[in-house]
Amino acid sequence: LLVMMQAAFLSLGGFGWLATCIHESYAAAPSMTGIDGVAVAGRLLALFATILLEGLPIVMPLVLVLVLASLLFALINRILPQLSYFSIGLQATALLALFCLVLMGEEMSTAFADLLARFLPDLPLLIARGPAHG
Repeated sequence: LLVMMQAAFLSLGGFGWLATCIHESYAAAPSMTGIDGVAVAGRLLALFATILLEGLPIVMPLVLVLVLASLLFALINRILPQLSYFSIGLQATALLALFCLVLMGEEMSTAFADLLARFLPDLPLLIARGPAHG
């Protein structure tokens, strides 16, 4: 499957697209032009830490539902050993997770958009300002 995907990538011109994207990224932000790496890295580290802390309450209901579903299927598998978990439980768990993600999608996207708006409004300023000398 991996070989087929690589062949499709190459036959559809994926390497050319990738090279063009890399070239255009250097045109948009040339290397060694004065990005304040320390400030940007500190800001991104704070962003990722906040995403983790604020993301846990968002995904914990999904984790709880999936744990309860796994416990239910373990109980069913214990009662009916001839009913394999792999034949029914995995597909049902995946469908349940997808259903929960669809239900929670708007809340998750709103929370993530608010988080990005709060933490990244000055990222272009940090990049344009360049490194602090002194």
